[in-house]
Amino acid sequence: MNVLARSEAYLTEIGLNPAAQRSNAAVQDLLDEIEVYSARISELSAARMNPLGRLSAIARGQAGATREEIEEELELFEEELRTTRQDRETAIELVRDFFESRGLKLEGEPASWKALLPALAGASALGESNSLVAVWDAWQRQFGKGFPYEAAYAKRSRALFGTCLGAAGNPSVANGTFDWVIVDEAGRATPPELLVPLVRGRRAILVGDHRQLPPVLDRELPSEELDALGLSRQELERSLFQTLFETLSESYRVVLDTQYRMAPSIGTMISDVFYEGTIINGDHGFASTVPWPLTPLLWIDTSPFEDRFDESQGGSFRNLREVRMVRDVLERWKAHIDNGAKPLAIAVITGYEAQRKLLESELHLSDSHLWEGLGLELNTVDGFQGRERDLVIYSAVRSNRRGDIGFLSDARRLNVALSRAREHLVIIGDAQTLRLGTGPGGPNPFRRVLDWFRAHPEDAMVVTGAE
Repeated sequence: MNVLARSEAYLTEIGLNPAAQRSNAAVQDLLDEIEVYSARISELSAARMNPLGRLSAIARGQAGATREEIEEELELFEEELRTTRQDRETAIELVRDFFESRGLKLEGEPASWKALLPALAGASALGESNSLVAVWDAWQRQFGKGFPYEAAYAKRSRALFGTCLGAAGNPSVANGTFDWVIVDEAGRATPPELLVPLVRGRRAILVGDHRQLPPVLDRELPSEELDALGLSRQELERSLFQTLFETLSESYRVVLDTQYRMAPSIGTMISDVFYEGTIINGDHGFASTVPWPLTPLLWIDTSPFEDRFDESQGGSFRNLREVRMVRDVLERWKAHIDNGAKPLAIAVITGYEAQRKLLESELHLSDSHLWEGLGLELNTVDGFQGRERDLVIYSAVRSNRRGDIGFLSDARRLNVALSRAREHLVIIGDAQTLRLGTGPGGPNPFRRVLDWFRAHPEDAMVVTGAE
């Protein structure tokens, strides 16, 4: 029997009831929460009665804020008011259930919820022993937690796991020295993040792919400050992992050059477009039995449509024409599955948060029955890295007469987007804009993708609309 179990057994032997004490403590916490929720609702309701005042306050707090950004902030305000009310009602319902289970019925709402505390103490029937059980409960919550315990565990452990920066905040790790340090997703860490664990190890193994998503930088980092420091965003997005991989001798580098996850056609396209043909296909055992699409790779071209253009939305972009085509593809798959086709796990991904929100709204994802059988997941490209699905639908979004494709010109981000599919990949986008467009991320990678599609008709098709 462990220490915690022994302590509970002892309290039971002397006639105390730890479980009842914990229930009472939980209800007391709920009473405190109700008071906090009530105060917050009063505050929000007062602000709501003066919307112009709040609107001007938001505008003052966000210099240069657009109307769309202000409206989005007001929507968040209304959402907070709704969720706070819901949380308060949930807490009240739990408190009512607790008292009714002990034969005490609450009528209406008391003037102060904390006034119920004396009744709560009477319901516990623990009397003077409450303090003893409370001490035991507090001890139980702390036992095994915190830096002193973690240091003791670390000394007895052969392997410790954590994030790069999390290691710096933990004395048991930050002050230790390790035989090996292994860093996964090292290509996404900035140099300072990566150095935190590296200085604690005698030897290190870095695992990553510098041809996929780069280190995360604040998009609002002022270019003026970068210029003053003689730095560029491209330099900051170059990972230490990439620098080491490209400068160390071959005896210190290993490339895993065989992929088993994707269908051979998709794997070959990824290899040819993003890895100069150096990645080979292992024994995938892939045999497509699906009725559509006829090839593992499909590009649905929106360029002939008059309503194909993207629109700016609060610093992001969205494209309603592509949303409608995503829905058409999903409806087609849903019909096949309803007629007996093999169910697939499907992901819809896009590079833009505004498009993700529009897809979420237009596809009615809150209705769990609408897309039943599709195993549907919606996310941004960054949010979906490291994940995979049988069928992936990628909405490119950018379409304009300027030929501006923004950060989609970054081949690393496109590599992540197109390599998430196991069996089928569907790209929806304006082939004309994406083929000829330019952006700050480097040479346009979509041109190579489209060239590959057209050079491999047995594996890939480019069609107009949902043909």
